[in-house]
Amino acid sequence: SLMFFSFFLSVVFLSSVAANYEEFLALIGCNNREKRFITIEDGVLHYNPDEHSYTAIGNFLTRYYNARGFAKVLSICFKSSPSEGHGFLDYMPSEVCDTNVAQTCDNVDMIEPSRSYPCVANVTVLQDLCSHINWDHPHENHGFWVYMLEEMKTEIKEAVSQYVADTNTAILSYSSNSAVIYSRCVHGDSLFGHGMYGPTSFSIYDNLANSTYDTIHYIIYNNGISCKDIHIATRKRLRQILPGVKVTTHTFQDHYRAFAHLVLAPNVLIPETSTFGLMAGLGNDRLMITPKLWPWKLTFSHPNVLWSDATVVNRDFVMYHLAGDQSIKTTLEYLETH
Repeated sequence: SLMFFSFFLSVVFLSSVAANYEEFLALIGCNNREKRFITIEDGVLHYNPDEHSYTAIGNFLTRYYNARGFAKVLSICFKSSPSEGHGFLDYMPSEVCDTNVAQTCDNVDMIEPSRSYPCVANVTVLQDLCSHINWDHPHENHGFWVYMLEEMKTEIKEAVSQYVADTNTAILSYSSNSAVIYSRCVHGDSLFGHGMYGPTSFSIYDNLANSTYDTIHYIIYNNGISCKDIHIATRKRLRQILPGVKVTTHTFQDHYRAFAHLVLAPNVLIPETSTFGLMAGLGNDRLMITPKLWPWKLTFSHPNVLWSDATVVNRDFVMYHLAGDQSIKTTLEYLETH
């Protein structure tokens, strides 16, 4: 609830070089964060991802903002290792200090009176969050990244815009009366290979029925031959809903460029779910239409989210509702009728 989020944002810690953060966090069961390259030294949270971490933009950004959120909740400074050669990610803030401090503390002395630990506003809440968080994939639960939504709205777009300007990256000429639809359809990944993400049933496009868009930019990333029929059917449905609309198709192999098109679009509809689409949508403060899927449910504070009851046809849905039939024909029949 909003009340819970507002409450938790007030759960902050006093920054103190003398305080032993590592020992304290381990003591309360929050010692598994090292899985995602986080250490705390001299009152500063250091985030040092390895090279492999940059290969998936969506996952990288959720881990990056999870580390940022952790520092924010601890009320200590954040510092990440420099990024080079990773597109717009090189432009993300590498040093941030957001050190609003709590006025009251829990009785930390009850834990270990002989040690110098940080002043904690609510130990129980921190323990609960740390016990449930998936540090490898923080988007799978609340995580600390949820408390960075306001920063995401500005920082992601600023980083993308600077990257595009500095590298002269070609971006489509958008009009204010156009929208972007993103399709990530890759067999074995978003198509039949993921338990959370997958193609979205075509009823999501019904939300466009009363719109006045004259152009739909249909962006395909890393297209596979198995998705050809889905792309054809999608464009057909769009023309049925919006007679006279111009649907243009663009295929990108460069994921930084594809991401930039979503962030800079005048209006965004993201029919296929992924952390790639989630982070791009959060970096764009325009209209975003999305199914009611975790972790999208955590982003209710996005100013222009339009929720859809469309179904995400992921691997698990196919297994339990389509009798495990992983044929394009069966999947397409479901997408077109729901």
